[in-house]
Order: sequence, then structure tokens, then C-alpha cells
Amino acid sequence: MSNRETMNARRAERSRLMSLVVLTWYAAVLAGSVVLSMVSRIRFQNGNKKLSADDAIAFIIFSLPAVLTCPGATVECMKNCYARRDERFTSVRSSRIINYLISKRNDFETILENAIRNQIYTRKGTLRKRYQSKEIVFRIHESGDFYSDRYMLAWFHVAAKFPEITFFTYTKSFAMYERNMSEKPNNFEVRASVWSDTTPEEIGTIARCGMSIYTAYDADGVRDAVNNGATRCTCESCTKCGCACARHENREIVTEIH
Repeated sequence: MSNRETMNARRAERSRLMSLVVLTWYAAVLAGSVVLSMVSRIRFQNGNKKLSADDAIAFIIFSLPAVLTCPGATVECMKNCYARRDERFTSVRSSRIINYLISKRNDFETILENAIRNQIYTRKGTLRKRYQSKEIVFRIHESGDFYSDRYMLAWFHVAAKFPEITFFTYTKSFAMYERNMSEKPNNFEVRASVWSDTTPEEIGTIARCGMSIYTAYDADGVRDAVNNGATRCTCESCTKCGCACARHENREIVTEIH
């Protein structure tokens, strides 16, 4: 490992430790406040700048704290993690921490199922107005990742109960996915998040699992990937392309680091 790579690795590890300190502190604050009574309510987000609804598609987003919940994060991933930027806002940071605390509960699967049902349906069982006559795309982990087998399986089991929703996520928890992929329902696309420092062993796991890939490179890396058959993501709106990342037929998508 070169001196530069060593420095980047140390910087990434400091970032992970700092995230752990912040999460521990916030969890303690929340546990000692009125927020404790609200900790059973999951925080969803109705889209973002790129995932914006139109007449054909609507988005729901669920996130966890960045870095800390990403056991497979590489040095390059942590160095370029855009999701951490938003955590400078207290409301964003708090909602992700609350989701994480809920995800650790033994009844998380039940809470999650009820939260999704209440998000998209009225008490009468009809679709809420913002979802009517649209494809519903559920983006898991705008920030965060699958951090345990139990947590991953909870998502697979709940998604299977909502075949009318398209679920998708990016992950670096490749070995975890290989252990549990037989439980994944057909309406759930899990796309491998690959960086320049993803190891050959991990690439082998991705290949064995037949995972579709999302890759972020610099300009030269993007050009090489496209020359090797990858599809380049150039739009700033997932809505424009119908959220191609949620479709398994788009096997490899590459974008420039941003």
C-alpha cells in the first residue's frame, strides 16, 4: 500500500470512528428526551432532488446514518460519500438515527410493514392521492447499507408483502447478500455498488450472485467502463430515465464521481 493509500485508509477510519461517536451521543440524547415516545415511528422521505415524482412515478426513501451502517464501505467510498454531506443538518441526522434505532428493535419487521402500509394507503385501503395511477419506487438507503443479516431479511420479507411496489438499493454488503439472496422477492432490485478499490474477491461474489452493478469513477474510468459495455448515467433526474437503476435488465450503470 502506498503512502497516499495509507493516509486515505487512516482518514476513512477516523471518519468511521467519528460517525460512531456522533451516533452514540445522539442515541443517548434521544433516549433521554421526549423523542423516545416517537422512536417507533419510521421516517420516510417523499423523493429528493433526483428522485422527484411525475405523472408516472412516485418515490419513497428510507435512510440510515452514513458510514457507520456500511460494513462494506471502501476507502474510496467513504472519501467520496455524498450522503454524509446532508448529515450536517440536524433534522436529517436525527431522522436517520431514529430509523437506525428502530431497525435494531426485535419488532422492526412489523413496524416497517405497518409504516409502509400507512405511507401509501388510507385507512379505507385506497391509495393515497400522491401514489394513484403511478409506479411506486421505494429507494432504500439513500444513506446507509445493510448492516446485518437480520436487518436485510426484514426488508426482503416486508417487500414481498407489497408486490405493487418496486424496491431497490445499492449495497457493498456482498457476502451478506450472497447468504440471503434466496429470500429476495422479485420486486426488489439489489445493485452492487462498486468502486475502484473493490477487491477481486468481492467482484467474484458479485459475479456469482448475478448482481447488477452501479459504479462511480473519475472521467477516465467512466470512459473505460463505457468502452467495456457499461451504460453511462448522465441525467440529474432519475425520473427522466424511469429510474433505470431499479431495473435488473440494466446490468451495469456507471457515473462520474460527484
